[in-house]
Order: sequence, then C-alpha cells, then structure tokens
Amino acid sequence: MLSGTHAPKVSFEQVERELRGRNFGILSTVSRKGRAQSAGVLYGVSPPNAPFAIYVMTQSKTVKAQNITANPNVSFIVPLSRRVLSFVPPACIQCQGTARILEATDQVAIQAFKAFYLSRMMLNEASRVDTAALGEVCFVRIEPDPVINTYGLGFSVWQLREHMANAASKVHVPRERRRSKVRRIIDT
Repeated sequence: MLSGTHAPKVSFEQVERELRGRNFGILSTVSRKGRAQSAGVLYGVSPPNAPFAIYVMTQSKTVKAQNITANPNVSFIVPLSRRVLSFVPPACIQCQGTARILEATDQVAIQAFKAFYLSRMMLNEASRVDTAALGEVCFVRIEPDPVINTYGLGFSVWQLREHMANAASKVHVPRERRRSKVRRIIDT
C-alpha cells in the first residue's frame, strides 16, 4: 500500500491548472425518466477571479440542455490523456455538481470559452446555428460540489503501476472560489 508520505498530495491549484490546460470532458446528465446520458463536450473554466465553474456551450434543444432543465444534477469528467505510454489508462478529474442553463450573452461564460482556439471558433460559429432545428445557443454552467475527485493525478506511470488502488484523491474547492449561498438563492 502506498503510504501517505509517498502519495502525491493533489492541490486545488493543480486540479485547476490541469482543467485550464485542456478543453474536452464528458458531461453526464439525467433525463426526466431517470436515464443517464453522457456527451463529450468542449469546455472552458471560469476566470481565476470568479467563482470556480465549468462552462459548456450547447443549444437549448439538445438532450443535455433538456435534461439539465429537468434535473440540474450532473457529473463531469476530464480524462488527462498521456502523450507517452498512451496504453496506460489516463489520469482523470471527476466532479459532481449542479448545472444551470445560461444565455449565450453571459460574459463570464464567453470569457471562459475564449481560452482555446477551437472554443473561439465555436463562439464565432454560434451566430450561424440553425435555431429552428437545434434551439438557441446557450451555455451550461457547472458548479462542482465542494469536493472534486481525481485518479492518478500527480502519480508517475511507475507509481500508478505499483499502487493503482491508492491513486484516488479528494480535493476541496477553496471557500473563496465557491459561489456564495446568498448568490445561489438569488440565481435559482
């Protein structure tokens, strides 16, 4: 068993840095009938001076948007792919939380989406979406629960090979990065 002195300590800053360095994740929602649905999505992370959140661009008539409208509970996972030794399962960041549909004009979401070239292309393309078929362009704001789970983050491939069962970590979102309870009540 990997002892606490040898286990890498995973920090919120490390999790946030990894999330900012990537733009693909898997968003899981729940339908009105209680069925799980997952979709690969491009995402952006809120600016460092804003409450911590993950943003996804979609259209209002998509399954994920309809599911979130019915049930805001979601799960989000970001695989941290390896460029070398790609046969080794990737580390990942996993969170559960609540999601909310936002208008396409939300400035924090737009700022979060400007981090990557492909996301900027999506912002530019948004004005040309067939709203009759797909619905209005909108954002999904995912507010992770206070605890984010990771697997394999901070472990070398060799450490992971030796101690796969002990590669899970729990990381707490700092209080100052969470949306305040007062603001949550106002937003609902």
